[in-house]
Amino acid sequence: HTYFAGQGGVWVHNVCPAKLDELKTAHQALVKQKTKAGKSLDDAWDEAIDEVLEPYSLAAVNRKGQLTATHTLPPDDGLQIAFHLFEDAPKGKDPIAILARVREKLNLPPYSAAQAARTKTVGAARLAGDDALSFGAPKNWSRWADELRDEYTSLLDDLLGNAWRQPYPHNGRMIDGAAFLEHAEALSILRLHKRAGGNDSLAGKAIEIFTDRPTCQLCDGAVSDGISKGLRNLGEALGVTKMTFRAADGTSVVMAF
Repeated sequence: HTYFAGQGGVWVHNVCPAKLDELKTAHQALVKQKTKAGKSLDDAWDEAIDEVLEPYSLAAVNRKGQLTATHTLPPDDGLQIAFHLFEDAPKGKDPIAILARVREKLNLPPYSAAQAARTKTVGAARLAGDDALSFGAPKNWSRWADELRDEYTSLLDDLLGNAWRQPYPHNGRMIDGAAFLEHAEALSILRLHKRAGGNDSLAGKAIEIFTDRPTCQLCDGAVSDGISKGLRNLGEALGVTKMTFRAADGTSVVMAF
């Protein structure tokens, strides 16, 4: 499905839910087939991911003669499908390791602090104590995130007024109050909220967010003039009791409400 979305106005391509469910069913059937043939669950799961994702890979784009110099990432279809499949990753796996597998399966470059602007962040959120992950990637890796961003900008306006969107000083620079909604941490939380049913589905609950890099200034919940900023606004609006952010380098941030 293709539609016009976003405050700046862009055409967005979104994989319909029925297609996503069809591909998840195909993946599950492949896993069953491979485990019956003697593969371990992990090996079967990985091989099935490769087979289902391959038609949406950069290699597939190249075979169709559509690869250009601007194609450095998989098409939006690949990101959406991978996130949908990885929501059912084998239980008990380290979420940080799963993020690395997402990058590997999509041929995304590994995160590098020296090249943070290019390698970006992949994130995942879950209810504390649960295994099911909801994934997010930066807006400029997934244009379909515009729809989520705009939906939740309106929600935050309704709940908090518009002061939360105003620029504010932090660590010697001016921060756009709404910019955090375009980053992987927030987008993974928004996907978790929608999967949980929206509305008050996360109220009174603690959530965990995992990323392959430390949370940045735009997201870290600084307080300016007594007003919470960044992801603290999102936590307040959704009614969660605590958000715990864990990065691949071992650092963590806890926001309690």
